[in-house]
Amino acid sequence: MDNYLIFHMWRGVREGLIERHAFFVNEARMRLLAQFTEESMKADADRHAETWLAERAQNFNPERDDPGSNYEAAHDAGVGFYLSLEDLRSVTQLSIVAGMYHEWEKQLRDWLVRELMRIARGEHLRKAVWMATVDQIFEFLESWQWPVKTRAYYRDLRLCHLVVNVYKHGGGTSLTELRKLAPEMLGQRADQPLYLTSVLDHTHLTLDDQNIDRFSEAILAFWHDLPETVSDGQITNPPKWLLAALGKDANGRSLLTSASG
Repeated sequence: MDNYLIFHMWRGVREGLIERHAFFVNEARMRLLAQFTEESMKADADRHAETWLAERAQNFNPERDDPGSNYEAAHDAGVGFYLSLEDLRSVTQLSIVAGMYHEWEKQLRDWLVRELMRIARGEHLRKAVWMATVDQIFEFLESWQWPVKTRAYYRDLRLCHLVVNVYKHGGGTSLTELRKLAPEMLGQRADQPLYLTSVLDHTHLTLDDQNIDRFSEAILAFWHDLPETVSDGQITNPPKWLLAALGKDANGRSLLTSASG
């Protein structure tokens, strides 16, 4: 009984998850982020200013209009266009991070549900896994005697989770935690007084391509590190929310119950 296999991360499954993640990130870089280089953004802003000036020139009256004012306004239009592109780049970066994080989380829950069907095939177990918070999922993973929270990549997974929550929901507990753990992601600079950290809110959330690489590498490290096999004897103190769901799915095996202590 103690050697009953509950989780098995097959090599093909692991490789598939890693390949799909790499494809998502690489294609997002090539098809989306590659459009937002500094050179291309400046060139687009210059063209916008030139177009703006050309459109105004059609109605230019030398007796009434000041050409200097038009050139100044065209410059301002170009600057405004560039700033709008910067905002669009920021939203694109955040969207990519949110997309890859949600894919990782869904794939993890999917895999857990499939493997847990070795124990019970009822809907209570399936719903419990999908309704559990990310913190509760990690609580379960740690009950495998897999100290995932001590891994170097865990902090980046946590930061990625907070960034996605702040991007989606704005203020809240995730913003408070992100402000403490990584104020630089909210625009805090080393030369700014610390008291300014308290005024940083969700509108200051910004990432760069290095952050995307950092979060991507954390997801890859997680998939590489996930144990190949986990038997019932390795699972100690499984979480109550999971045991409760197993108890409702009475048609399945209750191997984890004995490990609850």
